[in-house]
Amino acid sequence: MNQLDSNNSSIERVPVVYIQVNQTQQGMTMTQTYPVRITEDDKNDFIVQIRASVLRRNRTKLTRLRNLKFSYGEVLLGTSTLLLGASLSGLASKVELNSILGIIFYLIFPLISIGTAVAYGFYRKYSLENVVDIAQDMLDELPDPERTS
Repeated sequence: MNQLDSNNSSIERVPVVYIQVNQTQQGMTMTQTYPVRITEDDKNDFIVQIRASVLRRNRTKLTRLRNLKFSYGEVLLGTSTLLLGASLSGLASKVELNSILGIIFYLIFPLISIGTAVAYGFYRKYSLENVVDIAQDMLDELPDPERTS
């Protein structure tokens, strides 16, 4: 098998380019045309009209979601797990309860850990509800292509 025969299989997979050269008074022009394969979704596609005000409102909502900054819930979760881990390490290192470290590790840290865990739960619930509400508002406002004829 020579070099030309081994390249034939890869050449068959490349789309054919149609080149057209035209002579005009200004000179020559060349046009290249490629075949385009349309997916099944694009063949069945159609135009849905939507008002610019609806798009503007939904883009504003999406921008607000995109621009969310650092979540304070992560600080609450980190504090909760850190203090719980500190309490457990106090148990592992056999810190006495009647010492200052024992009071900190066995009384103060667990209380703060439970408080921040509960605060994290409420914060997470509120932030999730906020995102779900924005998404539902957008779904209610945008046209459904399945129902559009």
